[in-house]
Amino acid sequence: MKIDPYNMVFKRLLGSLYMQTGKYDDARRVYENVFMLNPADKAVQTELVRLYFLQNESDKAFDNFSQMLGKDSLGYQEKLEVGQLYLNMVSQDSSAAGIAKGIFEKLNEQYPSEWLPYYYLGTISIIENDKPKSEEMLRTAVEKADTSREAYVTVGLTHYQNGDADAALKVINLGLARFPEDYRLHYIKGLSLQSQDDLTGATMHYEKAVDLYPDDVNILSALALAYDTQGLFSKSEEAYERALKIDPTNALILNNYAYNLSERDKNLDKALSMAKIAIEKEPENASYLDTIGWIYFKMRNYKSAKEFIAKSLQVNPNSTVVLEHLGDIYGAMKDNVNALKYWKLALEKNPGNMQLKQKIGI
Repeated sequence: MKIDPYNMVFKRLLGSLYMQTGKYDDARRVYENVFMLNPADKAVQTELVRLYFLQNESDKAFDNFSQMLGKDSLGYQEKLEVGQLYLNMVSQDSSAAGIAKGIFEKLNEQYPSEWLPYYYLGTISIIENDKPKSEEMLRTAVEKADTSREAYVTVGLTHYQNGDADAALKVINLGLARFPEDYRLHYIKGLSLQSQDDLTGATMHYEKAVDLYPDDVNILSALALAYDTQGLFSKSEEAYERALKIDPTNALILNNYAYNLSERDKNLDKALSMAKIAIEKEPENASYLDTIGWIYFKMRNYKSAKEFIAKSLQVNPNSTVVLEHLGDIYGAMKDNVNALKYWKLALEKNPGNMQLKQKIGI
């Protein structure tokens, strides 16, 4: 059967097949032919841009991208945004990280004094599990930025989110030396210190962040939790109430405040009302399901308690706390067989829990 050489649908499919099988030269030949016949085909031009980046022809890729935007050329910021675009596609397209990496490396060559390409190369190195490279790139980003507070905030937060509190604190401390009144730096330092179990230090920086920027519910939430952990319940209630005045339907604040009250057997009706709002907003959130179930348990409504706690375990079957809660509910219902079952499951996940051992009788 002869195939019409001008059949654009077939050619697009053929180009896509070549792309999927890694035959980039063949894909390029097909797509360039289609684009020559139909220069208005933006979908094909988009694939060509991607191909040029994959084949390390960044200049040609940027030229085509500028044509798509109706511009003569792209400046630094626009090229940076192209790299960000591909970096944001990493979860959907395995080739996107390599494309983004090539773009940011090219930007490093063209704009050596700019810090953001180094930052993005650092984040790509994190994705690639190349810790030495990520540390080098992120350190260079801060050095290049020097007077930019955004660099300290961005790099510090990236280290914290990557589980490296020491590196985060090193960057944040440098930032605070230059910008002591930046509330974000105090907040990130608080998060980093809390991850190292330094609650006193964390609380001090959360409080400073709130003083500098009183209307951030995320900071108020972190501060309230820090107070909770230290048993400073009147202060935690004050922080929760302040947060709810700013955002009365914030599900996280409502849930955490409700759980705080339930743990102290205080204002259970209020706790239940808040937990119901949180569940309405996020009905499949395992933590929120556990909270409302635990409130029902404290109110001796064991049927509803079991219903919500069991649903929480369906969403997340690996929570030690929720397994223990379900065991407690069965214990209150005099179902000792199931109580022991769930307490033992919880103990398997947390073998050092003395409270669980006492419940089981070990």
